[in-house]
Amino acid sequence: MLKMKAEEFFYSITTRLIILVFSMLELVHFTIKDLGLIVPNIIVMSIFFWGIYRDDKVFSVKYLLFVSILNEILKGELIGLETIPNLVFFYFISNKRRFFINKPFFVIWVGFMIFSASLFLVKIVLLSLIHKHFFFEEYLLMQLILSIVLYTLMHWIYSHLRLTPSRS
Repeated sequence: MLKMKAEEFFYSITTRLIILVFSMLELVHFTIKDLGLIVPNIIVMSIFFWGIYRDDKVFSVKYLLFVSILNEILKGELIGLETIPNLVFFYFISNKRRFFINKPFFVIWVGFMIFSASLFLVKIVLLSLIHKHFFFEEYLLMQLILSIVLYTLMHWIYSHLRLTPSRS
């Protein structure tokens, strides 16, 4: 019993550290000619993957709140601009978990496309409300496209990093 609790604790801490490290990769920028610095939205990729494949012991609302706010502070963004949509996104993914759980990867990827595009639109609306005019930057669209393309890689990495405690 004690061994199983220790394994579950190690599993939970390890998975959380992996999520934190990957979310901090958003601080690394890709330079695309004529567009400047483009960063994939790794937190959204994490929310989608772990929201489907993990329980609340690993990727809880509290942990998502922590990672999102920390990421906004480190990027120097307005706190809440991404955190609030991320929480809503996590809520929707958690409710659709059963639909995605045994589907082929293509269905999961299309689901990610739909959810990340809707999150992109929410961010445009929030930025427009803050700036009091329609706010659209090309880098946001490029971030969406880069995130959709790189989700395939992140899904593969996360699938191979999933650490499950033994049930023996």
